Amino acid sequence: MATKPASVMLNRFTQINSSVFVYKSPGSGTRTREAAANLNPPDVVLLLSWSGANIKHVAKYTLGYIDLYPGADIILVTSAFTDFILGSSASKKLQLKPVIQAYTSNPKARVLVHLFSNGGSHKLWTLAKLYKETEGRLLPMNAIVLDSGPGRATFERTGEALAYELPNAWYLRLPSMALMYLFVFMFWAVLTVTGWTNIIDRVWQELNDPDLISIKATREYIYSKADKLVMWKDVENHADEAEAKGYQTKKETYENTGHVAHMKLDQKSVIGLFAADPCQLIETQQALQSIMEEVISSSDLRTAIRFALRATSFALKSKDIAEGPPGRDSAQFRALIAGILFSRRFILTYQVVIACLLVVFTLAHGITKYKRRGRRSRISKEQNTAVDKHAIQYEEDPTGAQQSTEESRSISSSSSSSTLQGTGPSTPKSTGRADERTSLLKHQENQSRRSRKTWWSFPARAWLTYQPRPIPVVNKVLPSNSTSVAILLLIVVNLFYTLYKVPFSISMLFVFADRASLVFVANLPWLYLFAAKNQPIKMLTGYSYESLNIVHRRLGEIMCLLALAHSIGMVVVWYTLLRPVGLTLARFLLSKIILLGIGAFVAYEAIYFTSLGTFRRRWYELFLGLHIFLQVAALILLFFHHHGSRIYVAIALAIFLVDRLVYRITLKTRTYRGTCMVYDDQMTVGLSISVPISEKAPFINRILGHNVAYGWRPTDHVFLSVPNISHKHFIQSHPFTIASRAPALDADVAKMDFVIRAQDGFSGDLLRYSKGHKEAKVRLDGPYGSQDTVEMLQDSDSCVIVAGGSGIAVTWPLVWAVVAANNNSQSDLESNPRSFSSKKILFIWIVQKTDHLSWLGKDQIDELRSQGVTVLIPPATEVDGRPDVASIVEAWVTDNDDKFHDRCGKTGVVCSGPDGMGRAVRNVCSALQAKGRNVSVSIEKFGW
Repeated sequence: MATKPASVMLNRFTQINSSVFVYKSPGSGTRTREAAANLNPPDVVLLLSWSGANIKHVAKYTLGYIDLYPGADIILVTSAFTDFILGSSASKKLQLKPVIQAYTSNPKARVLVHLFSNGGSHKLWTLAKLYKETEGRLLPMNAIVLDSGPGRATFERTGEALAYELPNAWYLRLPSMALMYLFVFMFWAVLTVTGWTNIIDRVWQELNDPDLISIKATREYIYSKADKLVMWKDVENHADEAEAKGYQTKKETYENTGHVAHMKLDQKSVIGLFAADPCQLIETQQALQSIMEEVISSSDLRTAIRFALRATSFALKSKDIAEGPPGRDSAQFRALIAGILFSRRFILTYQVVIACLLVVFTLAHGITKYKRRGRRSRISKEQNTAVDKHAIQYEEDPTGAQQSTEESRSISSSSSSSTLQGTGPSTPKSTGRADERTSLLKHQENQSRRSRKTWWSFPARAWLTYQPRPIPVVNKVLPSNSTSVAILLLIVVNLFYTLYKVPFSISMLFVFADRASLVFVANLPWLYLFAAKNQPIKMLTGYSYESLNIVHRRLGEIMCLLALAHSIGMVVVWYTLLRPVGLTLARFLLSKIILLGIGAFVAYEAIYFTSLGTFRRRWYELFLGLHIFLQVAALILLFFHHHGSRIYVAIALAIFLVDRLVYRITLKTRTYRGTCMVYDDQMTVGLSISVPISEKAPFINRILGHNVAYGWRPTDHVFLSVPNISHKHFIQSHPFTIASRAPALDADVAKMDFVIRAQDGFSGDLLRYSKGHKEAKVRLDGPYGSQDTVEMLQDSDSCVIVAGGSGIAVTWPLVWAVVAANNNSQSDLESNPRSFSSKKILFIWIVQKTDHLSWLGKDQIDELRSQGVTVLIPPATEVDGRPDVASIVEAWVTDNDDKFHDRCGKTGVVCSGPDGMGRAVRNVCSALQAKGRNVSVSIEKFGW
């Protein structure tokens, strides 16, 4: 075996490998002095150093043993921190092979083992296992000195121990310590979550295993109460357990000695300690602190809380210190238990309250639909009466009736002659006084007719419709007042359930922290239900997924605040109640139940911050991936954090899996071939798909929801995936509104179009792909949406539909749905004298660039105009700036409303475009409502 000289400090030793040094004694003549001293010296001294020990410190012990036992061979085995976590069994066997060979060469030798700290304990454990595996018997030892070890795994002392191996220069030591503590924390976290026993605790346990360590070897435990790296209590407990198992032990305790500095290694001290058997070992120095914190269970934490109920009283009243912590019969303990039990019962009513609120919204939606049907029925009867009169007139005087028809067509299309390049039609302005062509009497009748409504309903409805300005500085867009009221109601309910009957005293602070956690988990099912694409709430309330998504986001923010309140409350509980009874912050934070809670808290807070609008718009793909990964991780961590959360976690997980697996991956997903094109502006992609339409959906699809193979409706959207672009887009899906008309009931094939403005991420990749390809494989998940907006327009006497830029994807199929539903169109009037036209439609499209008009084309716009729809397309905003959309809408509504003399005309207004445009349209409708106009408004905007 090749050898090399040892270091100067070990100049009498031969270095066998990186960690094994061997000293050969000069001969047996030296035994004479030992025999004269009445000693029975060892033949071999095995020194197992502490982790990261400096050679000059180890040399003090080697020189001492050479002087004490000059006839004994000495084997020194050094240790490093990496030995605990790195290295295979084969590499460790190769490293310790010289030690095993020394044993096998002289099986009858008397062996003294001196181990230092946890590093030496680990080496002995490893050597004993390898020797038993190789030789089939226990490692021969006559005596063992356990110097400053073995200890248990504690997080607090691990950093201090590992710091011995770090460089002394502050600019290197500080970052090294930060990385070291991070590593230890992560390592311990893995052990805690998985439940694995850390290596330090395993060594502590198995060194007292008679099947591994011979019970014939006598032991000497040497330790100090001033040792800052290894707890003296751990060493003493190990000695007590060894004695209970039959090992012959002796304990030597020091009061003020430092780590591995408990006694001098000289002849006098050794004779004093081991006069009976000098082959027993001397304990020296403990090196490596424990690697991990001892885990305290949730039951331990509850016990600590129970015994710490008077911890604050200790701080406030010194006379209570002698009384000790209260037991189960104390008034504070009974109050704490009563508060916790009340919270458990009280939180059950939360689900009932939220369900009742949903019932209220469901009833409101049902009443609205009932009123709409009744109104449509009354209008239909009025129109039928008018049609009958028109038919009689046609039979008596066909020429006069035809002339009347022409006049009606002229009136209805008088303002539909807008041109794509012109400024659009002049729009009548509201002057606030009667038109000269309208009699004063009829104008007064109109005012009287409006005044018959409840006087307070006008300002109330107008205030609910109004949308405030964005928040300054942060430019946060606020919703309408009606939405804000609903969110405020949700906040009030959560505040009530968080604070009701919570005693705000220091000793009862745990009740508050516990209540906040209960309200958090009680919201979990609702959070996932509002986020689901396929859920019953939209059917019950009429709100689409996009509209409910704002509730999902606000509820998520409330839950993040609840989690923060719970976390702060628990930290304060530790500081005021647990710290005074000896529970350190590290021990508290690194307990299993707290660590899992911290993980869940970090996951949910990360979900919130990555869901903010700025992050979402810039890195949508990253947001999407993190949203799914973090919520799954948070649910798992929360499940193991506390057993009380498991029923809520299970329900939330079931909602998530049903929505994702049952619906989105199976029932709602279909794959087709689509054609791609790039529009004239070179920044917009047109994607067109021919979808075969099935006649009738299966029963399961009619119950659970159909896919695009059975058609779609106006304003519906789908989640689009184009796997041809790249592998990453195989698992990504992005929401896009269907920009083409909804298929007819008897259609066999329908054309599905998308207008996709290129940004970063998927849309940018699709644009680059479309410039070189004409076709792509497209996966569609959907359709999703609500028909509340369509029904609102169909129920109106006049309609205003405003599109801004790519908002045309929403409004184009919507306007055609209104036209198709209006059985009194001008074309019907020409072919059927019994038809009667009444609905007036204004369609406004604001474009940034003239090239954007190619998204539809002049032919399609002319076709819409031929149906009697007034089409207004002002010049591109990059040329003439933004038009005053609010004034156009106000003038149109006022002019058309005044034409209904026998009843109050109803106007439906829909806008899909930028936030500023939507707010302007909404607020002008609010102003009209305040004046008594019967105006309904809907702003179509995705919620992500």
